[in-house]
Amino acid sequence: MGDSLGDQTSSSIGGRFWVLSDEDDGVDDVDSTVLYLYCEKTSHESQNCLLHPMPKPVAITYGVSRNELIFHEIPASSDVTFKHDSGKVGKISVEGGTLTSHEIVKELAWILPGNHQWDLQPTEGGAFKALFPSKAYLARMTKIIRVPVPEIDMFLIFEEWSAADLDPFSLAEVWVKVHGCCYKERCDYPSLFAVGSLIGKTKEVDMEFTRSHFEVRMKVEVTRVEFIPTTTVDHTYGGEGYGLLFKVEGEKAKIKSDVVMQDTDMDDDTKGTEGEEKEFSKDADLAPGGQAKNSSGQQNPPTTSSLPILQA
Repeated sequence: MGDSLGDQTSSSIGGRFWVLSDEDDGVDDVDSTVLYLYCEKTSHESQNCLLHPMPKPVAITYGVSRNELIFHEIPASSDVTFKHDSGKVGKISVEGGTLTSHEIVKELAWILPGNHQWDLQPTEGGAFKALFPSKAYLARMTKIIRVPVPEIDMFLIFEEWSAADLDPFSLAEVWVKVHGCCYKERCDYPSLFAVGSLIGKTKEVDMEFTRSHFEVRMKVEVTRVEFIPTTTVDHTYGGEGYGLLFKVEGEKAKIKSDVVMQDTDMDDDTKGTEGEEKEFSKDADLAPGGQAKNSSGQQNPPTTSSLPILQA
């Protein structure tokens, strides 16, 4: 009981946890087989973890040609063990004041007696994450929810632990053609991946197309296609500078096709409408018998000749 919270935290890193004893309502500091802090394995001490001497990854930055395209990739490690939730993980918080983890463990010994090893891990808002002895114990406590602490005006609140993931965003995958790479660079397959990194992460380079054309064709993952630069991007290769132009496949041709079709349709419609109006105008201006109408739509009176009419 004399150990402080600081002693408890440091001992947890070394693989030592508070454990309840049947003979005493207090808490003893004992060694036990646990999952260690760095790799969550049990075959070694934390200070001898194999993850310490291993090379550490660094973030890789893509899309550096424009701020709107920049994103950073953190390489995932294949040597990390992910501990899955067993359904026995709960959240314990204090209502009406604050209690140390040591004091909470003492209350848990009275609420759930036994030899269970309580490892309280601090989380946000002063709450603690804890592994319960069984799913049934956790279900019972989350159903009770509020448990009063004797002699003080406080309550222990029991809830299920929720480790919900954040909502990720997705990258768009597009084929682009790059103009401006010199002949040697177009033949340098590994270096072409660096060219694609100016707008995103290069996934594939079509070398069959690239070797037979003056352009490089590649598949790239980008944050937003509309921000792929349409102006020259300067870069150097072999100590010489070249300007690169990126063109998304199919985008430009589609726009041109739409414009031509729209112009053609408008011209045809306009011509047809104008022809119909002219025809209608001709028909409308003539009354039955071929006599013209005035602007009010009435038939104009027949014009009389000033010459005398001779009768037979």
